[in-house]
Amino acid sequence: MKRGFDPSLYLILDLALVSARPIDRLVASAVAGGVTLVQLRGKGVPPCELGRVGAQVKALLDPHDVPLIVNDDVAVALAIEADGVHLGQDDQPSAAARALLGEKALIGLSVGSPAEAVGVDGALLDYVSIGPIYGTSTKPDAGPAIGVEGFDRVRRLFPHLPAVAIGGITLDNAADIVRGGANGLAVASALCSAADPAAAARDLRRRIAAASGPAAP
Repeated sequence: MKRGFDPSLYLILDLALVSARPIDRLVASAVAGGVTLVQLRGKGVPPCELGRVGAQVKALLDPHDVPLIVNDDVAVALAIEADGVHLGQDDQPSAAARALLGEKALIGLSVGSPAEAVGVDGALLDYVSIGPIYGTSTKPDAGPAIGVEGFDRVRRLFPHLPAVAIGGITLDNAADIVRGGANGLAVASALCSAADPAAAARDLRRRIAAASGPAAP
């Protein structure tokens, strides 16, 4: 792991979910509740607007040493000096992203099945995001749910990388996937749509801590 990189509670800041809410208040509240990493996702948002929002969010996160990564867009990540980028299967190759962003950048890759892991060079990555674990409406193109067993099959292909679980994760099922080997949980609606993001984040952190403790298998 990179210094300061903690993927345990990973907020997907999906602009489609927060359009009616002040982003600064949402982010500050989520971080106060225990969010450790933020990914900015703005499907269809013009790069200039994504960059503007990203710069605002980065300024909020920096005093708390919480990294900001940008979904898909290496150019925006470079422009706002984000801490890294998250890549999908159809995005820029991780080798090209690493060459542009440098060795200190955080680079994550979405992997939904063993087939998608073929040819992936884990040495170029800092973590893999595996899912969708459960059904999700936040990302309609995410593919079928793979469950905890599917997560485990992919996780075993990357034994030296942190594995973040994503897709339909809620307070009710968080413990199951942590016990299944997840190093972190990536959530969007569970925090972006919460009436009290700080309280929702605290509850998730408690579930993560309990499931990661000595009693967890």
